[in-house]
Amino acid sequence: MKKKLLLMLVLLMSGCVNQEEPESDPAYCSFDSDECLANSDEYETFINESDVFIEITMQEAIDMFENQESGILYFGFPDCPWCIEALPIMEEAAKENDKNIYYVQTRDEERNLIYTDEEKTAILSYVGQFEDTDDEGNVALFVPLVVVVEDGEALSGHVGTIEGHDAHERQMNEDEQDQLKGIYVEMFSK
Repeated sequence: MKKKLLLMLVLLMSGCVNQEEPESDPAYCSFDSDECLANSDEYETFINESDVFIEITMQEAIDMFENQESGILYFGFPDCPWCIEALPIMEEAAKENDKNIYYVQTRDEERNLIYTDEEKTAILSYVGQFEDTDDEGNVALFVPLVVVVEDGEALSGHVGTIEGHDAHERQMNEDEQDQLKGIYVEMFSK
């Protein structure tokens, strides 16, 4: 328990580097942008040491819908500062509800996309109602994205952290963390 608390403290205290102002909504990172920079070492350690997260591919996430399976999906990548802040809160909410979360990494260590255009189109057909539009008005994939799936149907979803939170400018305060946890607890308890 102390180890996880220390890791969470390290995650919250780690600084995020902002080389330029983000162009997208400051509540989330774009799957397709290069604007999110953060400390990915803690993120990868957290995912690997957690007993909540199970790594799957984008195709396996699509298969959950096609095979009418149930579970919680989390889409993110190590360099997304919003993802880094959301992970410990997401894990805590999942543990309180005795749930596992299927983690779909969207970028590799070199920040290359690790899904195809076809996979992006397919997953958007299932989770697009929880997403926003990009600068061209197209539905885009943004992270962190958490989706509760039951029998192949997306019942609920949440993208980003909390409205008004920009991880490039500051970390979430305690009230915002509690608010985000409440969102996850409500989603995971259904």
